[in-house]
Amino acid sequence: VGDLDLQTTARYSAPIATEQGRVGARTFFDLALRQSLFEDRASLTLQARDPLGLAGFSFVLDQPELYQE
Repeated sequence: VGDLDLQTTARYSAPIATEQGRVGARTFFDLALRQSLFEDRASLTLQARDPLGLAGFSFVLDQPELYQE
């Protein structure tokens, strides 16, 4: 059995104001494990997208005639 590699990715985007309203903060976190096999002639990878349930964002539409979250 060969090397075991761990990779993580985390991203955050701050909230921003738009002409139509506001986009809330966006976050996500990914995790991956890679196991080398047969003297690096093969590998096995396991990926988990958003294992902590952090992904998501919000949008608020704020116009004189319409308000929506």
